[in-house]
Amino acid sequence: MFGQDKLNENEARKGLIFLSFFTAKLTEDTQRLQLRVFLLIQKLELIA
Repeated sequence: MFGQDKLNENEARKGLIFLSFFTAKLTEDTQRLQLRVFLLIQKLELIA
């Protein structure tokens, strides 16, 4: 019984680590996208 709890705890920890990496990557991609949109708007304002 104790071994099973320890296994579940390790799986949960692995899941949290994966989730935090995934979230960090998503945040980085979102910031890059926001920057590209901002620069695109700047270009359009120069043209207009």
